[in-house]
Amino acid sequence: MKNYSFQWDHRKLTITFRGVLTFEDVVNLCNERIADERYDSLRYILNDFTNLEGVIGSEVQVKNAFIYVNQSQRFGRRDKMLLGYVLGSPEVRAKLEEFLRHANEKDHSWERRVFDTIEESDAWAEDRLKEW
Repeated sequence: MKNYSFQWDHRKLTITFRGVLTFEDVVNLCNERIADERYDSLRYILNDFTNLEGVIGSEVQVKNAFIYVNQSQRFGRRDKMLLGYVLGSPEVRAKLEEFLRHANEKDHSWERRVFDTIEESDAWAEDRLKEW
């Protein structure tokens, strides 16, 4: 069983995570996402980690996951994208913040923000998308 699910809505994709996330899950979800024809019209991806129980992986695996995610995002027309992250437990939050720190150091082309709620992330994206 996958530890994630997709909900597509026009130019938005919500990825809901649950259980324990592994590097293999990250690779699979990237491949599944970019293979979908709706990927080319995306402008906002909401990553909902509130139900995630844990993340398996060393710092090296976290960095490798970033590299894989970053490379997969370059498929299609990806000049602008909003990425919202709603984080869960302190353990999960620590791992994901490590991933986001690395992402923000290496890639400034997409906007990433962490939020406490899905509603806050959606409101931010709605405001930003009006400018595009």
